[in-house]
Amino acid sequence: MKILIKKNVLFLSLQLLLITSCSENFSISGEVGDEVDTITLKQLDPETGDYYVLETQYPENSKYEFKVAQQPTLYSISFDDKDSLLISGLSEKNAHINCIEDIKIVDAPSSQRMKAFKLKNGELQGKYFGALKKEADAAMKANDQQALKNIQARSGEAIQAFLVEFHREIKAMDIGPEGYFALGFTDFNKDRAFVKQQLTQYKESFPNSPITRDLERRVGDSDALALGNRPPNFKLINTKGSMTELKSIEAEVLLIDFWAAWCRACRIENPEFAKLYEDYNSRGFEIISISQDKTEDKWKKAIEKDGVEAWTHVWDKNDLVSRQYGVSSLPQNILLDKAGKIVAKNVKALDLKQILEKTLYND
Repeated sequence: MKILIKKNVLFLSLQLLLITSCSENFSISGEVGDEVDTITLKQLDPETGDYYVLETQYPENSKYEFKVAQQPTLYSISFDDKDSLLISGLSEKNAHINCIEDIKIVDAPSSQRMKAFKLKNGELQGKYFGALKKEADAAMKANDQQALKNIQARSGEAIQAFLVEFHREIKAMDIGPEGYFALGFTDFNKDRAFVKQQLTQYKESFPNSPITRDLERRVGDSDALALGNRPPNFKLINTKGSMTELKSIEAEVLLIDFWAAWCRACRIENPEFAKLYEDYNSRGFEIISISQDKTEDKWKKAIEKDGVEAWTHVWDKNDLVSRQYGVSSLPQNILLDKAGKIVAKNVKALDLKQILEKTLYND
């Protein structure tokens, strides 16, 4: 009985310690120039993955100060709604950020660490894919389809090598708000095993925290797109200016293709999909391509240049559908059967041809 009491006392003491530590505050403060009118503080919303406004200040005497709770979350601060800076809600004691004439002087280690990770990710992208991208640009300009196929075949090895180093960098950010930020650069659909492994550690370290809840939500969205499930409906504007809804498309086989004009791998695959569409559309094969382009002009020019006007194209201008589908890297696609259920994901043209032959000619 005495041992049981001691264990309970210890458990309660740990709970009180956690409550006390999470209830402590730290400050985000600094000085700004006369050109700054408003300073906005936001916090991560685990229900959406966006950030909601906590407080807006109108600086007096060029100074500002926010008091925030020390907890496992991310805070965002912006000056006149310009570029935001992210700050860990756990590792900072006090953060000091000056913004004078658009020059930011940042004394906030967590913010600097997240910025460094973003730069490191860019370096890794260049290291493993830079040369391939240049080769792809040259092959596309010369319309050398064989060279494009060779580049595509080699890209698989580059991706695997990239992931080894990329995962190592994410783990080095540790489990917490900064690690959560780093994990956001991962593709939750293509890198599911790694993401779920990380989520397990977040559940153990920070159950019910904003960062853990957001990760759970995103993994749940990805799980909803598992084979055999029906993907969520969407409605987006098409090239003719009217709306196209997923549930309105009838097909024996439907390919939902996520792409963009800037995505080289997508542009390499487009001519192959065009051949398949020409060969199998009369038998019930349909495609709906969802663009992540930021400008309508680039989107439409890419469609025309690649010669893929034959099927339906829609514009996901604000990436709302892409986020709903957990698409954070391109290219990605989902293949649906006649009942609207997912039968394959991220299929290449050659594999798609085999599926179409088996499905559409299996009388």
